[in-house]
Amino acid sequence: MLGRVDIKIVCGKDLLGMDMSGKSDPYVEVYQGSQMIHKTAKKKNTLNPEWNEQFTFQQTDQSERVIFKVIDRDFPKDDFMGQCELDLAVIGINRSEEFSLYLKPGSDEKLARKVEKKNKSLGSIIVRVSTCAMQDESVEEDSAIKCFIETLSNSPRKSSIPFSTDQPVPATGIVHIVLVQARGLIPLVAGENINSFCKVSLGSKKRKSKIISESLNPKWREGLDLPWFKGQDDFIEIFIHDFKEGGEKSDQVGRAFINLRELEQEVSHNLWIPIKDRLEGFTSYESHESIILGDNSESLLNIEREGEMNVIVTISGLVDTNVEVSRPEYEDELKERFALSNTFSTLGDVGHLQVKVVRAEGISPEYVWKRNPFTVLQVGNSRVQTNSSKGTVVPEWNKTFQFDITDVYEVLEVIVFDDNGDFNYEFLGKIQIPLLNIENGKERWYRLKDQTLRNAAKGETPRILLEMKFCFNIIRASSCVFKPKPIKY
Repeated sequence: MLGRVDIKIVCGKDLLGMDMSGKSDPYVEVYQGSQMIHKTAKKKNTLNPEWNEQFTFQQTDQSERVIFKVIDRDFPKDDFMGQCELDLAVIGINRSEEFSLYLKPGSDEKLARKVEKKNKSLGSIIVRVSTCAMQDESVEEDSAIKCFIETLSNSPRKSSIPFSTDQPVPATGIVHIVLVQARGLIPLVAGENINSFCKVSLGSKKRKSKIISESLNPKWREGLDLPWFKGQDDFIEIFIHDFKEGGEKSDQVGRAFINLRELEQEVSHNLWIPIKDRLEGFTSYESHESIILGDNSESLLNIEREGEMNVIVTISGLVDTNVEVSRPEYEDELKERFALSNTFSTLGDVGHLQVKVVRAEGISPEYVWKRNPFTVLQVGNSRVQTNSSKGTVVPEWNKTFQFDITDVYEVLEVIVFDDNGDFNYEFLGKIQIPLLNIENGKERWYRLKDQTLRNAAKGETPRILLEMKFCFNIIRASSCVFKPKPIKY
């Protein structure tokens, strides 16, 4: 039996300054026994580096500890900043845990004297570890994992650093994340407000949100797209920063993460996730609130969802996955689910929408490059998309999506984009269809409109072919009239 270990080196906290400026240029070397299995990138001029690097290796001996050495890149010789160990035996198999590992000087007497002189700790690094037991046949089933293990087996360093291939590996899917808001951020200086923005990363791709000025409860309401290569990195990392006017650097005031393995695909998940490292070193505000929060303490304490972040996450745009649900048993399940006799079983479950995106035609061609069209469907805050159909103006998707409906007065919005690469999207056309106007079980062409929905989109009468089915409980639906409309992000 093979044991696979995924380790993600997330970040460092309060490392020791090794340079004359009081900063460092830290990177991490990871060893299993005497063999180095991974080396992170260098982060310049910081004591709180954000690496966000994941690697994979095979665990053959549980007694061997994993050693992390933090090093400062310097000239003419790099400086040792401390090390820590992780005992994989205490984690067990099929587990996922996050660890704060505190650095120690080891046998480096010079570093130990420096720590004693400065009366300061060496800081810590935060790592996330996932372990699983795999049979040989399971390796065959997951191409991403198989690719990693083959690479590790042929590499003397057993590192999962990306390697070059003739053909680029396609992404498993697209992760759309809406950064809605955060509640109860803590300023680093008492009495100040925060100019907050988020750094969001998945694998090697990183995105930044806009800045919300002077708020401890920021509302970004901004959507970002990231490619997901399943098995290479399955955690979205979110770092909340405080932007300093006129400064090159920003201060980290919190972080959060999302495990994509735990989320159902092609479903929008509205999540409240805890903000970590929000109040470093304290477990409660009671004895420290006046010192840390200053004049802001009254507005922060005891607010709803304090210390949490609200995000909406959807995994879609999947390659070669389409579950066909138009079977008699499924139709019977829906009829039973929304039958009048079951009205009071689940009042919030109003209806169900099924949309099949068949194909499009008449799309405006490019003069130089080829089109890579894909379709986004959104009902309220539920958003999914097809994968891109490469190099064509007559794309065929034949993809079916499911939506659970809580308000029959919602509108289905269908937008066609051209993927120009690196998430540079060009608008090609859209339509809006009120749910109550849907014709059940019929394939129908819909003409694509421009952004205003007043004129036709560019092209030769561009249109999209859809097949939809909408069923709902009429008594539950009637209650929607009295409910406030949710904010659409």
